[in-house]
Amino acid sequence: WIGKQWPMAHFKEIITQFLETYKDAHVLVVAAPSESAQLQILRDFPADRITFSTDLAKQHTLSLIDMAALMSHGLLFLGNDSGLMHMSYALGVPVIGLYGPSRDAIYGPYPASGAGHTVLRIPKSYDELAHTPGFSHKNQVCYMDGLTIEMVWQVVSEKWNVRK
Repeated sequence: WIGKQWPMAHFKEIITQFLETYKDAHVLVVAAPSESAQLQILRDFPADRITFSTDLAKQHTLSLIDMAALMSHGLLFLGNDSGLMHMSYALGVPVIGLYGPSRDAIYGPYPASGAGHTVLRIPKSYDELAHTPGFSHKNQVCYMDGLTIEMVWQVVSEKWNVRK
């Protein structure tokens, strides 16, 4: 649902800062094949610094077990409230979960702090957002704009520096 998806341009900014700051780092972008068009904005990064799961899937159909094997090698997961976020958590990969129109207290990684996991959410609570006129999971409105690149970058850099 687009309402729960942090804008791809914001992910691009984070990846740009990340790769410029951490010269030895590599990024795995995990997405469904149906999301390939959204990933085009990320295609200008050097191929030796970024891998797309959608490209790997062209060579071999990736099952959830394959995806779990790939993701288990990660040092950090940054992503929307999704099944892949929960998979990363289950694999013991530190998670930065991005939340907007869902209840992080119910659907967040547990425990959300103290175990290397962080929940970042938009300034509005779910209840405030749900009472906004026109709010609906059926519309194509992104509710994630209140979560800034600066807020996310601060946590990414803190978590990465702890892991290194």
